[in-house]
Amino acid sequence: MSALAFWRQVRFMQTSDWGIQTKNTIQVGVMGGPNKKVILEEIKQLATVEEICPTELFTVSNEAGPFSQNNVNWEGRQPDYRPFFQTVDVGLNFASFFGLEIIQGRDFTEADWKTDVAKTLINEEAARVMQLTDPIGQKIEIDLDYYTPEGPGRGTMEIIGVFRDFHGIGLKQPIMPMILKSVSSWRETIYYVRSTPGTETETLQSIRSILEEYIEESQVSKIPLITMTDLLNKLSQPEQDLLKLFLTVSLLCILIAVFGIYSVSQRETQRRRKEIAIRKTAGAKTREIMVMFIREYLIITLAACAGAFPLAGLFMHRWLQGFAYRISISWWMFAVVSLVVAVIVLLTIFSQVNRASNQNPAEVVKSE
Repeated sequence: MSALAFWRQVRFMQTSDWGIQTKNTIQVGVMGGPNKKVILEEIKQLATVEEICPTELFTVSNEAGPFSQNNVNWEGRQPDYRPFFQTVDVGLNFASFFGLEIIQGRDFTEADWKTDVAKTLINEEAARVMQLTDPIGQKIEIDLDYYTPEGPGRGTMEIIGVFRDFHGIGLKQPIMPMILKSVSSWRETIYYVRSTPGTETETLQSIRSILEEYIEESQVSKIPLITMTDLLNKLSQPEQDLLKLFLTVSLLCILIAVFGIYSVSQRETQRRRKEIAIRKTAGAKTREIMVMFIREYLIITLAACAGAFPLAGLFMHRWLQGFAYRISISWWMFAVVSLVVAVIVLLTIFSQVNRASNQNPAEVVKSE
């Protein structure tokens, strides 16, 4: 039961819709330095590269990242209400690159990068947290990326659009309120590269070759360079490892149980040889004797399941509470496990019961 729930949760994490386009997308870190512009230009010139999206340090992970803050202010906020927001510095094409759906307002334009009042996009969760039914045109004030003697620098931004929520911090935590703002070119660090379909691996190797050409070999391995598919799979790696361990332990338990059931059934049929012979002498058929044994073992099996299922269900329920987005434990899971256990038990005892049911009553009585 627990192994089935583990597998379903891991499968759910691997196949969930993250709300962003991740196919044919590569994450690459290009730090500042004299060769940064050359590296980016060569990446853009690759025949398999369709588009590049710059960000500061945006990545999908199991943590909110270094740029979450609870010092966001907006009109109507209660003084003691300070929810955390995830602030992300992104390029002009971030929303279109990742396929974000703008449900209110509009996307960034080049003109937004040049206005006196900075523009921002927020997600649905941010609009809900701020209780803004019509957020377009509203002003918010947030901490910026520099400090003054009085503390963090502050900036006012105008909301120009609301985009549909996507998972930016994995599936263990609820979607956070998110604020997207423009990234300065000198702060661009993490880039996302869209390759033509079917060339993801080739593009990754080409980018690696470019980095090795301009960066010391010892530093290349420290640079983020990974496909988005692999990045998302890594987020569930601890659960995948736990699943492998749990499956191994489960198989060992099944093997031990099978050997135990086989031994018990062998001893039981030997002990009841005379009873079987008398029943056959009295007219009982082989099928009736087999049904008698099978019924007895099925009753024991179902009783064991009835005792084990509540404990397994409680254990899995508590484990699943660690995920904001998770599967539900359904009745059919218990039914499937009961059926599998019953089949394993029947296959284990069948040969013993069949042999005992087909023995010659006269020989048994004589030997007894």
